[in-house]
Amino acid sequence: MSRPQFLPQFQPQFPGQAPFSAMARTKTIATALTNGGFTLVELLVVVTITTIMLLAISSFFLAIVVSNNRSVFEQRLKNDGDRALIQMMQHLRNARSISSTCTTGLTSLSFVGVDNLTTTLTASSGKIASISSITNPTTTFYLTSDFSQLSPANTITFDCYTGENDQKYLEISFTLKHGTDAANAQNTLIRSFKTGQTLRN
Repeated sequence: MSRPQFLPQFQPQFPGQAPFSAMARTKTIATALTNGGFTLVELLVVVTITTIMLLAISSFFLAIVVSNNRSVFEQRLKNDGDRALIQMMQHLRNARSISSTCTTGLTSLSFVGVDNLTTTLTASSGKIASISSITNPTTTFYLTSDFSQLSPANTITFDCYTGENDQKYLEISFTLKHGTDAANAQNTLIRSFKTGQTLRN
């Protein structure tokens, strides 16, 4: 019996090119993979740059949000103080008389309103209060909200001056604060308020 004859393995050839060996093919594939993909160092660089960009964008938007919130709180604090000033000056303009002695540095001011009842403007529980004798016991109305606190605590000043013909001029001043975080000053808002009015009575 004759020995079987095996056909030689087919190897593609190009004109002028020698046949590929198994080692040559393996080397060619490895080279193609190396040249066509990313190395570990390149991947790390891309990930690092992407992370830095995301952190920068996040910080930027966070700063915008914080700035917007601060602006809203500042406006709210201003509105709180302005509203208290308007209410106090309106009461005093319509008052029949001022019960307190006209002098400077007063921490409270009493007056008789159009209803012939005595009302006292003062500081109470960290807020500006209007204490009326309309009921017994007296009733306290707060002119500032819980959003703000007087700073220093429970401090409001009334300065009364007497001019010609005993005409009285009254100044009201106080400072409101929002926030109590001493370790983070940027979270604390402080605003001072002051106004004056010539009284008719």
